[in-house]
Order: sequence, then structure tokens, then C-alpha cells
Amino acid sequence: MPKFTVSIEFDLVTEIEPDLGYHSFDSEGVEEFNDGSYFSAQPITCDGGNITLIVEAEDEHAANEKAREVVSDGSEVEDRNGLTWLVESVNIEIEEVEIPMTLERAREILTQLIAGGDDEEVREAVDFVFAHVAELNLKVTALQATVASLRREVEAGRESTQAPTEPAA
Repeated sequence: MPKFTVSIEFDLVTEIEPDLGYHSFDSEGVEEFNDGSYFSAQPITCDGGNITLIVEAEDEHAANEKAREVVSDGSEVEDRNGLTWLVESVNIEIEEVEIPMTLERAREILTQLIAGGDDEEVREAVDFVFAHVAELNLKVTALQATVASLRREVEAGRESTQAPTEPAA
């Protein structure tokens, strides 16, 4: 199943309404204290929300749905101060993660493909091809080691033939 990088940008919105009373001020030594304060609720918008996720999904639409399960317009979140915020202006960008094809990955994909089928001959063919490729890889590795060894011998031979000669007296 493909993987997707999901970038989510969003704003947080809340309202703050101070809840003050006579107990909020130091009124010791005061004879009469009358608090006629009225503080209205004030909206606060904080921009800058940015989350990046990696999700596994069938396609971009499914990746978008998974992202909206994490962050969506209208959802509420509580911060560490105990304030509840409303999520707004959600913008989701999705990009499929490019996974390079390797022999191991190809084998896994083909094995999954034939696992659902009933054709034993196809399974044998896939197993044969991968066994043959593995054998060829071993031979290539052995040849590379032989070539490296021969190069070292040639270099050693060059160095010995280029030894300084003594000048004639």
C-alpha cells in the first residue's frame, strides 16, 4: 500500500472572557469595595499550526481522510494551559512517498500478487527467477572481489618495476 506525506496547516481560534471579582485584587485595608467591572469576551486567532504526517493509504483521497481524522475544521483541542481551541482554516497537502524499487521490494510485491492466485506454476516461476537472480548476484560479487585482487596485483607489479635505479659510476 502506498505511503503519503501529509502537510497540514491550520489556525486556532478561541474566546477569552476574564472572570475577575473582588477576590482578584488586594483589597485589604479598604473599607468599601464595589466591583462593577464588565469584561467582554474577545476572540483570539493564532495562525501557524503546521503538522506533517506519513500515512499509509490506498490513494490520495484515503490519505486526506486519514489526515482529517487527525486535524479537521471545527474540531476542538485543549492546550497545556487548559484553554480549548477551535481548529479553523485547515489546508492539507498530500504527496506520495516515492519508494525506490529494490529486488527485495519487487519480490515482496510479486509474492503478494501471486499469493491470491491459484496458479502453482506461476509461484514456481517467480521463485525460480528470484533464486536465479540471487545466484547471479553472488557470482557478480565474487567477480568484483577477483577484479579488485587483480588490480592490487597489477599496481604492486608497477611499483616494483618502477624502483629507482642506481646511477652508473
